[in-house]
Amino acid sequence: MGRRGTGTKERRNDLTTVKLPKTLRQLVTHQRRQKSYVTWVISQLPGGKAAAFELLRMFQDDEPEAAAVLAVHDPHKSIPLEELIEKAQVTGRDFLALITRCLHDRGARQVTMMASASYPYIMAASVQRAMDPDKGTEERRMHFEHHGFVQPRGGIKIGIKNSNGAPAVPDEPAGPGEAESFDRTARTVVRNLPALTD
Repeated sequence: MGRRGTGTKERRNDLTTVKLPKTLRQLVTHQRRQKSYVTWVISQLPGGKAAAFELLRMFQDDEPEAAAVLAVHDPHKSIPLEELIEKAQVTGRDFLALITRCLHDRGARQVTMMASASYPYIMAASVQRAMDPDKGTEERRMHFEHHGFVQPRGGIKIGIKNSNGAPAVPDEPAGPGEAESFDRTARTVVRNLPALTD
């Protein structure tokens, strides 16, 4: 009986003939046509290069790199993006990071504005639900807890946060010639207080 083949060649051929999804093929083909990865990435931004430069103009007072790129950009001349950012002494990686930061900042501001503008309507709807005698129990509880009319479920929670960012002082005795820390001294005084008697 002959030895059966493993089918490796057939499987390899199957892998090489798998077709990519149309949208992915289009992206790969489009990227191959570009001379630079930066150009390709910016082309994926809604609005493309024009939208990127609109972002730079919006944040040029906060981002020195944005100001540097705009300083060498002439909207009346068609200059490849790679040459432009090189002339501004900005690397491709830094340019993409700059655009990402601007997008994130703009998006965060838009979301904050939307939430702030909608908050009165959200609260009005919440109060309206709270006034429903049958279905507003949880909504009423939320408002009462928020304003301190009732104790929160699970008891009162006290959170302590070290806002100055200083590390906790270790509870160790001071070394020779060193003064005791204030925290350790305070704890020692409290521990040595005499017991209260009637």
